[in-house]
Amino acid sequence: MTDRQRLEALEFQSIVDRMLPEHALKRRREESASAEAAGGDFLSPDWSGLALHIVMTVREAVALSCGISRRHAWVTEHRVGVGAALTAIQKARERMAYLEHGYGKPPDVKIPLEFLVDHAQRLAWDLPEGFPGVAARAGAQESAVKPMPRSRAQDAAILLAIKSAGYDPKALPKRSAAGKEWVKSEIRIKVAGVDPLFPRDSKVFDKACERLRDKKEIAEKA
Repeated sequence: MTDRQRLEALEFQSIVDRMLPEHALKRRREESASAEAAGGDFLSPDWSGLALHIVMTVREAVALSCGISRRHAWVTEHRVGVGAALTAIQKARERMAYLEHGYGKPPDVKIPLEFLVDHAQRLAWDLPEGFPGVAARAGAQESAVKPMPRSRAQDAAILLAIKSAGYDPKALPKRSAAGKEWVKSEIRIKVAGVDPLFPRDSKVFDKACERLRDKKEIAEKA
């Protein structure tokens, strides 16, 4: 880790310390400290002791795939950071969202590290040097299983948000008078700029809603 990265990591840590209650920080650090093979600085994971058969949470595996040490994986819950730390966290959050909505693997579900390597290959994700299994699989034949398109992951995320809000996607309330808020506005607030699959101030969410309507996966009550 360079001096600049160390300074950025320290600055990032001070941001988190100010942002989170002390008891939450203590709990996260205790949980992380007890994890197997959880050593290393924030952006310098300790790869010793890690192997493809080791089981960990999706959050930990994805953090490692972005060059974040396993014991610091908890920071990916938050959209904060500076420099290389911010870049790594944003990448991790997007990967977690893709695995959750595209493959049904939420951040706290446990998986063997091999699962992450398999999907990284299918999705053309870059992995840091030293990541278990990368060198051994460099020349391996591409998997026959095709990755879920990003659009399908976005569609699944919207349908999940609609159901979580208590609506039936195929029997949504009818639109009220022009200018009044509708279900779409409620769901936009939940995902746009929150879920990495939907950048804020972009048309990605609107296009996904149009796709779902065209496929008749969302509709208003008859």
